[in-house]
Amino acid sequence: MVFTQTNAARDIERSRVAPYVRLCVPSISLLWYPFTVASKQDDVGKLRIIFRKYGYFTSNLWKRLQEEEEEGRNGGINTTTGVVKPPPTILVDAYYCGPDWLTSAFQHDVVMMITGGIGVTPFLCF
Repeated sequence: MVFTQTNAARDIERSRVAPYVRLCVPSISLLWYPFTVASKQDDVGKLRIIFRKYGYFTSNLWKRLQEEEEEGRNGGINTTTGVVKPPPTILVDAYYCGPDWLTSAFQHDVVMMITGGIGVTPFLCF
């Protein structure tokens, strides 16, 4: 998945270690899901996110993006229903970075961390 990225956002992404964003697609789920940023050096003006189709949210997101790609090839018309369907609204909350939240957490006497799915990866070092 690739989004247009502002210069300020690119500077933030490149200055931080392990940046990630949170995505919400209201037509699929009202929850926010974290995704690691996978932009390359030559992705000027682009925010690239790579995800695995696994579980409810990513499976439905992948399906909806595949439908959108197919509809784009067919002039915006869904070949199954014959109806023009608008692209999904994808909300992006960015940028979050590994070291910043960790440093902030260690400033407290007690910290409770709850993770699940692929989001557990940064917590494996504990």
